Amino acid sequence: AAWSIFLTATLTTSALLASFASIAAFAFLIAVLKGLFAALTRGVTAGLLSTAGGLLSIFIMLVLKYFLKDKGTYFVYSMFGALAHNMGQFIVISILYTSIGIVYYLPVLIVAGIVAGMITAVLLNYIMPALNALGLEKGIE
Repeated sequence: AAWSIFLTATLTTSALLASFASIAAFAFLIAVLKGLFAALTRGVTAGLLSTAGGLLSIFIMLVLKYFLKDKGTYFVYSMFGALAHNMGQFIVISILYTSIGIVYYLPVLIVAGIVAGMITAVLLNYIMPALNALGLEKGIE
């Protein structure tokens, strides 16, 4: 459903914050726990999709952070993270369901990833100054 895309954007923001904290293990743990929650509440397939999307998203954001260093922006990380999340889900669903019709969902996933990435970037632009005001900037940026 459409609401789950926006919930995913919010949960991905948490993982993004953790990856910005340079504690990749914590970011990956959040992705796995989110996947377990999805499996418990919506079934095994949802759990696999969530876990694959979350892990690929964090991996891509960490690779970007490594190569971009201080040049990366919330917008870049959010866009690539959201797109990677949806591609991770697409890979898993392609393995589970071998129907060629699944390819038709790819444009929808790309658009949804772009929208989720923009929402996440906007949220981070508001959340990060508030966290920095609390004195948490040393662990996050």
